[in-house]
Amino acid sequence: MLALVTSLRMLLRDHRLLLLAVVLGGFALRLPNASSQLEYDEVITLMFGTHSPADIVKATAADTMPPLHYWLMHAFDPTGELFTGRFLSTLLSSLTLPAFYLLARRMAGPAEAVAAAALLAVSPIAVFYGHYARMYSTLALLGTLAAYFFVRWLQRDRPWDLVLFTGVAALSLWVHNLAGLLILSLDLAFLFRRGYWPGAFRRRLASLAATHVALVLAYGPWLLYLPQQLENVNRAFWIGTPGPAEVARTVLAWHFHLPLPSQLLPAFAFLALALAAVTAMETVRRWRGGGDLDRQRILLMSTLTLAPVGIMFIVSLVRPVYVERAVLVSASVYSLLVVGALVRLPLRPVALGLAAALWAGVAAALVYQARYQEFPRSPFREAVLALRASVQPGDLILHDNKLSYFPMYYFDPNLPQSYLPDLPGTANDTLAPGSMDVLGLHPVTLEDAAAHAGRVWYVVFDRALQQAAAAGRPHAYRRWLDQRLGAGVETAVGDLRLVRYRDGNRP
Repeated sequence: MLALVTSLRMLLRDHRLLLLAVVLGGFALRLPNASSQLEYDEVITLMFGTHSPADIVKATAADTMPPLHYWLMHAFDPTGELFTGRFLSTLLSSLTLPAFYLLARRMAGPAEAVAAAALLAVSPIAVFYGHYARMYSTLALLGTLAAYFFVRWLQRDRPWDLVLFTGVAALSLWVHNLAGLLILSLDLAFLFRRGYWPGAFRRRLASLAATHVALVLAYGPWLLYLPQQLENVNRAFWIGTPGPAEVARTVLAWHFHLPLPSQLLPAFAFLALALAAVTAMETVRRWRGGGDLDRQRILLMSTLTLAPVGIMFIVSLVRPVYVERAVLVSASVYSLLVVGALVRLPLRPVALGLAAALWAGVAAALVYQARYQEFPRSPFREAVLALRASVQPGDLILHDNKLSYFPMYYFDPNLPQSYLPDLPGTANDTLAPGSMDVLGLHPVTLEDAAAHAGRVWYVVFDRALQQAAAAGRPHAYRRWLDQRLGAGVETAVGDLRLVRYRDGNRP
C-alpha cells in the first residue's frame, strides 16, 4: 500500500504525465458531438471550404474574415463534412493546450502551469470553440504560439525567437482581422519591461520595429480588403458599442461561457465576479510583496490578460468590434492568474470553496451547453426531418432569414427552400452579395413566394416573433404572408415555427 501511495505521488510530480493526461482529457471533451446543432456561421465556413482557393478569396473578401482558415478547411476536407470541419478545430484546440503550458511555464512554475492547462482543458469557452467549425481554434493556437515565442524573446533575447514570432503572428493576421490585438498587447509588454535591459533597449526596439515592418508586408495583400471587412463587422448583428455590461459578460464568458440556465444565471455571474475580484486582489498582493522575477511574471500575465480586451474596448468606442472569442489567448492567461491566486490565497477555506464552486460551475455549464438546442443552435435537423415527411411536390419552403435557411439547406440541399433577404443596411445584413455569388445561393422576395403556385411553408424563429411582440408590432413578414395567403397552420419544432400556407396563389 505504501509503495502504491509513493508511486502515485511520483506520478503526480511528473508534470509531463500530468500534461499528457490534461491534453487527452481536453481532446476528449472537444470531440464533435453528433447530437449538437449547427449554426449559420459554421455552415458558411463549411461551404466556403468546399470552393477553390481563388473562390475562397472572392467570398471572404466580401465577408468579414481573411481566408487562411478557409484554405486550411479546404486542404483538410474539401467536401465540407460537418464532422471533419469540427474535428479540425478539435485538433487545433487540443494542440493549444501544450502550447499554452509552454507559455505558462515562462510565467509560472510547472505545477501552476499544469493546473492552468487543466483549467483551460475544461473551460467551457475553450471547449465550445474547440469543436466549433470556425477559425477560432486556429486563432487561439497561433496566438498562443506567438505569445510564447515573444515572451521567450523578451526573456532570453535570441533572434530566432523573434523570427518565429514574426512567422506565427503573420499567419494569425491571415486568420482573423482582430489578431492584431494580441500583437499590440505584446508590444505593450515589451515597453513595460524596457527598464530591465537599459543598455539593449534601443537595439531590441529596432529589432521589434523590423518585425512590424515584416508583419505589414506579410499582411499587405489583404490590407486592401480590410476597410470593407471592418465595415461588414460593424454592421454584424451581434456587434454593439461596449459598456459595463459587455465587460461583465466577458468575465462571465471567460469562466463559464454562454448560454447558461436563466434561473441560475445570477449565481454563475456572482461566482464569476467573485473569482475575478479575488484574483485581482491576490495578484495585487503578490505584486506588492513579490521579488523582481515575480513582478516581471505578474506584469506579463496581467498585460496579456487585460491589454487585448482593453484595446478592443477602446477601438469599439469608435468602430464596434467587441467579441470575446477574438481574445481567447487572454482568457487562457487569465486562467493562470486564477490558479496563482487560489494557490496563494491565505484564507485556505475560502480558496478551496472557490475552487470547488468553480469546478462545479464548469461541469454544470458544460452539460447545459452540450444539450442546448435554441437560437442560434436550433433543432434544424429535426425541422428538416419534419418537412421532408410533409412537403409535397410543388411546395416551397420559405425561410424568414438566412440564419435558419443555411443550416437546413446544409442538412438537405434537395428540399425546395429559399430565404427572404435582410433589409439593406440593417443589423442583420451581413451576407455580402459577393459571398452569395460564390455560394450560388440568393434570397427571394415576398412577391416571388406569394406567386408560387403550391403550398408555402414559412420557417421563422420564435425569437423573431417574440421580439416583434415585445416591440408592440406584428412580425412584418408573417403579417404580409397572412394577409396575402390567409391564416397558416403552425407546427413547432423546438424554437422553430413551421407555418403552412395552403394555397400559395390566393389573392
